[in-house]
Amino acid sequence: MATTRPIARAATTFNLEHTRLGPLTEFPGTWAGTGFNLISRPDFQNNQPFFLEINGTLENLAFTLIGGDIPNRGSFQKDAFLHGVTYLQQVADCATHGALHIEPGLWIHIPPTTNPNVPESTVVRQGTIPHGDSLLAQSTLITTVAKGPTIDPVFSVPFTDAVIPGLNSKATAPITDATYLAQFTNRTLTQCCLLPDLNLNAMVADPTTVLRAAIQGQNITNTVVDRDFHGGGERVYRHSQHSFCGKERQRVTDGRHLLD
Repeated sequence: MATTRPIARAATTFNLEHTRLGPLTEFPGTWAGTGFNLISRPDFQNNQPFFLEINGTLENLAFTLIGGDIPNRGSFQKDAFLHGVTYLQQVADCATHGALHIEPGLWIHIPPTTNPNVPESTVVRQGTIPHGDSLLAQSTLITTVAKGPTIDPVFSVPFTDAVIPGLNSKATAPITDATYLAQFTNRTLTQCCLLPDLNLNAMVADPTTVLRAAIQGQNITNTVVDRDFHGGGERVYRHSQHSFCGKERQRVTDGRHLLD
């Protein structure tokens, strides 16, 4: 008797599977918005120590529901069934529309386990970029606060500290050479994708200025935060995952705000 291999794996309905995403529940859909990108990258091509690239950005972040259980087989832990979404992030320069970043990946919701003993659910993010870099980050704590996010400054000025300062701490020995720092202080950028009345030098010195300006005056009723393994850093779910968001994002599929 002949058999025919199915062309697709059977999946649950969207409404049922959507309830199994935990803190990722609001992810599915396509989000679009503008942002701000800052990166100090090597400049061997021009025989310079670095090039400070800054861009106003156009960003698109699409999440697609994985339509069923993801069985995770354990050696000591009984089978766990994970649920999640795939994502594709695309970032372009707002003035030239030239591509800056593309990143496919996964966000996975993991239920509590007994071995290892993790009594609360966690999430995992997996991502890759064309350079060949990849990341795997798993949360150690997820919490919801009934207010908007607290966004502390992050300082971008180069330093010579023997011990790298904390993410939100100023360096004790910042570089002061004006020639070396010219790229941080003598820049211009089109306003096409940036919030008005923001000082570019201040944005370069502390890119989180853009985030605080973007949510000023908004009534944000709750914020989901996770803490990951890498240095205890906190990531606010409802903000841009990669570059700094210059305006609130909107879900293209139904028009709701990502920051609500």
